[in-house]
Amino acid sequence: MTATLHVFSAVLLTLVFAVAAGSKLRSLKVLWTFSDELASFRWLPSRLRRVTALAVVCAELATGLLVWVAPPSGAGLALVLLLVFTVATLQAGRAGDCQCFGEAKGAEVGGTALFVSRNLLLAATAAFLTLPGPAFPALPSGLAAATGGLLLAVLVIRADDLVYLFAPRRRTEVIGPAANR
Repeated sequence: MTATLHVFSAVLLTLVFAVAAGSKLRSLKVLWTFSDELASFRWLPSRLRRVTALAVVCAELATGLLVWVAPPSGAGLALVLLLVFTVATLQAGRAGDCQCFGEAKGAEVGGTALFVSRNLLLAATAAFLTLPGPAFPALPSGLAAATGGLLLAVLVIRADDLVYLFAPRRRTEVIGPAANR
């Protein structure tokens, strides 16, 4: 059972951190947007923002690899990143435009509560992965665990979109054929 949960956790963390890094690396403009958003963290000197942005992306990529090669180290790095991001966000008083999962809608939709909740879920997953456990489960349960990790990763990555989709909104404009009347 522990091995199955380890696979689930490793898949979840790998995908979330790989997508977060990949989203920031899709263009220099996106990476520098993330760098500029670090201004929300007043304690970070402006001259260190770009270096910090690059270091964060490298750490996210390393996390995705380390959770498989050295699970306690990868999980420890994930915990550090998630806790620093969460504390910095709470200190800033708002969820920033981190570019982790594409174009940010966090501040507009789920806001700080969604950001912190997501990070705490991932931190709990990382904390579990720091515990020693058997290497790999039997194939059927390993595949089920990997599939579960993949599905939860998709939900975590698309959480802002899901909140946006189901959030109540005021209709201020007419859409569709009625708009042409």
